[in-house]
Amino acid sequence: MVSKDEASDILEAQALIWKHIFSYVNSMSLNCIVELGIPDAIYKYEKPMSLSVLASMLPINSEKIQSLSRLMRIVTQSASSMGEKYIAQDGNEEEVYQLTKLDNFS
Repeated sequence: MVSKDEASDILEAQALIWKHIFSYVNSMSLNCIVELGIPDAIYKYEKPMSLSVLASMLPINSEKIQSLSRLMRIVTQSASSMGEKYIAQDGNEEEVYQLTKLDNFS
């Protein structure tokens, strides 16, 4: 049987491992965003843009739009959030992307 102190130590170690894993994922996602030129594309568009518009401006295969969606979800949930919900004229809610003040420094 594991004591309370040992269980606490194991839990702390697991939390530290998860923290490092997610830090790696966030930094690699940010690297992909920069390499794809996503901040530049959003800046040139000059207004919030949908995923489909963003995908059309990037040098990626159309079959990779689902992967782009996942990448953007990771980035918008990190500290440099550049996504927000937008209600379109037809009443549908969609995610749009725009640069924040923090993103303008990169």
